[in-house]
Amino acid sequence: NLGFDVPDPSTVERIPVVATYSILGEWVQRVGGDRVDVTTLVGIDGDPHTYEPAPQDSVLLAKAFMIFENGLQFEDWLDSLCKSSRSSAVRVVAARDITPREQPCVCHGTERDPHVWHSIKHAISMVRVIGEELAAFDPLHAEDYRQRAGEYIGELVSLDDVIRHQVEKIPAESRQLGIAHDSLGYFADEYGFRVISILDSFTSEASDPSA
Repeated sequence: NLGFDVPDPSTVERIPVVATYSILGEWVQRVGGDRVDVTTLVGIDGDPHTYEPAPQDSVLLAKAFMIFENGLQFEDWLDSLCKSSRSSAVRVVAARDITPREQPCVCHGTERDPHVWHSIKHAISMVRVIGEELAAFDPLHAEDYRQRAGEYIGELVSLDDVIRHQVEKIPAESRQLGIAHDSLGYFADEYGFRVISILDSFTSEASDPSA
């Protein structure tokens, strides 16, 4: 947070939480259960790369007790939004334990790939962080958070088994993914695919595709 008094979770029936994008919001809701009231800034049809915060977003952050973000420069607009809202919320970087993929970048020298959730092992890491941070912030309900996080991680492990079983049906030479910008690299690394990226960048803000 920005140095203001951290909200006390014991003062509310449900903890107001903001998640920066829809996938993260779903995970926070699954782990937090009925104890959290989750609002997502960037919805299912939105693009966090190009998102432009609206005035009401400042209001949401000002009221939030916790803010869950991806990190890895995925939400470049969040720092200024938190500052303008004077939010006292605890900020949690869900991808904090993940070493990102990197590639050379003309603009910044090195570009980090923030799309870590496309690897199940990284998704598990992020869900674990969510559980740990909710338990630390609201210790009276810590065991509930840990239990739900463990249950959801079990579902992710099962999903990983399903994906690997389906991938085995695809010939190795046919495992190619054609996408607009390089957002599926973690999935490709994990399951043996080759990515063909039109924009050859981790962000959708890259230049237009060439001929």
